Amino acid sequence: MLKTMRKKENVKRIMWATVILIVPAFVLFYGWSSLTGRHEVTLPYAAKVDGVEISLDEFQQRYADTLKEFQSHYKQEFTEEMIKQIQLPEKVLDQLIDDYVTLREAKRMGIKVDDTELMMFITSNQAFAPGGRFDRQLYYEWLNQRGKTPAMFEAELRREIIHRKLLFLIQDFVKVSDAEVRDAFRKQYEQIRVAFLHFTPAEFMRPETITESAMSTYYDQHKVEFTIPPQYRAIYLTISPEELAKTIQVPDTEIQQYYELHQSEYAIPEQVRARHIIIAVSENATPQQNQQAQMKINQALTRVRAGEDFAKVAQEMSEDGTAKNGGDLGFFSRGEMDATFEQVAFSTPVGKVSEIFRTRFGYHIVKVEAKKEGRIKPLSEVKPEISKKIAELTAEIKIQEIADEILRESIQTPNLVELSTKYKYPIKDTGFYSTNDIPGLGNNPEFFKAVEKLTVNGITGPVKVDKSLVIIQLKEKKEARIPAYSEVKDKIRMQLAFSNAAQAAGLKAKEASELVQQGLDLSAVAKQLGVSLKVSQPFTFFDYIKNENACREFAATAFLLPPGKTSGLIEDVEPNTGSIRGYYILKVLDKSGIDEAQYLAEKDQVTKALLQMRQKQAYQDWINTIRKRAKIQRNEKLLQSYYG
Repeated sequence: MLKTMRKKENVKRIMWATVILIVPAFVLFYGWSSLTGRHEVTLPYAAKVDGVEISLDEFQQRYADTLKEFQSHYKQEFTEEMIKQIQLPEKVLDQLIDDYVTLREAKRMGIKVDDTELMMFITSNQAFAPGGRFDRQLYYEWLNQRGKTPAMFEAELRREIIHRKLLFLIQDFVKVSDAEVRDAFRKQYEQIRVAFLHFTPAEFMRPETITESAMSTYYDQHKVEFTIPPQYRAIYLTISPEELAKTIQVPDTEIQQYYELHQSEYAIPEQVRARHIIIAVSENATPQQNQQAQMKINQALTRVRAGEDFAKVAQEMSEDGTAKNGGDLGFFSRGEMDATFEQVAFSTPVGKVSEIFRTRFGYHIVKVEAKKEGRIKPLSEVKPEISKKIAELTAEIKIQEIADEILRESIQTPNLVELSTKYKYPIKDTGFYSTNDIPGLGNNPEFFKAVEKLTVNGITGPVKVDKSLVIIQLKEKKEARIPAYSEVKDKIRMQLAFSNAAQAAGLKAKEASELVQQGLDLSAVAKQLGVSLKVSQPFTFFDYIKNENACREFAATAFLLPPGKTSGLIEDVEPNTGSIRGYYILKVLDKSGIDEAQYLAEKDQVTKALLQMRQKQAYQDWINTIRKRAKIQRNEKLLQSYYG
């Protein structure tokens, strides 16, 4: 191992293999010119709060820690696309800002953690105190594995304890009433069926009625709104780590070293496959409810002990979603189930049925069908995977070196086509574009900004696209301009037609609403106005609003109205733009009500979930309030550098 680590390239490989996929944003942020010495760059800040800087180092450390957590949790599913979708850099920086403002507020409130309290938390942590006695060596090993010094960790822990105290103070005042719990349960389970009238602009669109005079006048008054922004056409070459990785031969010694360093990644925990039968009953159930549940589970156990097939009995008697599959839970590891359930499942021999036992969900019996012993995958099994990973990580470094080399050469040879031929990377042409949505590359603000700064034939880069780096040359630019009337005539026609249609839909909906107020039934209103009355399928409140285009006001009104009642006029507003999508008037035909036994069985869970949601919201509202009082400045260029 020491021999290979003496070689420069092998040192890089081992370093990257250890760090896994945490690639610092330094190069992406400062750009190629900072590496080639063309100008000096001062280390930037990540954010400022009332003039006090949150350092770049602090942000990068928090971001790296967060990446590790996501990679550990999501494994192969964690991709750069996910980072973009969840806007991870913004979330990490906002978390740092929240930490700063909350800790400052805690100090103002006199909330603190002294050294004695901090040490108590550390020395009583089971991870460092097996058998109840603090092991200092174990503590240091734990810190080393995570690349932290005691001072770093203890500062983080001190902040965490302060946050917990703040959280307790704020959330202690949050309560939920029985009525709120019942409403939450109803929203999840109560089936609602409605009849409704729906008026949309689409029904009233008449583009052919828009006159030439109206369109011309509109153009003269609004021509600036039709301005076509600057358009760019660029060519670019892509340096792909995936392609480069295919050419990299990884020595067996490095594969062995990586395997030894990361054996925990290849550990397969002990697993058990089981079926169960549950008779659901709340922890706060009455003695009578408990007695009834015990009678049912005893009946199930008696049938199984008498020789009936466990799966058949589960299908007929079990009271959860696994019943349809004969109670089959599949394979599971420790830590995935309720602790009591887990203890019984792992201690019951294969082929045997447990005695009756109680969890917070109800009464169970379990049949264990198979067990898999925990093991570490042998090197022979994971060797191809490790080789591929090291090659890819090595390629991550190498592509930056290649990009730097091409950019240096572009000073003497400012022709990307020639450079592409020399380095054997194909050239692609974007065609003309004017937004972040780059043809062939998708949404890429960094690419757009890089090209925007170029003069024609200028070369820049590297810009990150997924895992690849691209070098760009601007070939053509069209300046912003106001289009001629003939170019936007059709667009104006549709805009005016839609405006008229939205107004007509609103007038028709208002007419319908007035007829309802006069006492006409919804079916009579539909007949009189010559519109169709629609009847919905049964839906629950939560199921309805899952659709991102759903009208939440429609669902809220249906939920609150009693059967037989008709609503007033409901506006359907597009959430992002605030424009009217249409109008509803609805009548509730019937509601299923809720299963009282199910409500009692799940009431505690619903209460807990609702309380946690309210507490979380209360804490966030408090943070938002103190953030509003602070002057916050985020380094947007830094954030963009993490997307590439």
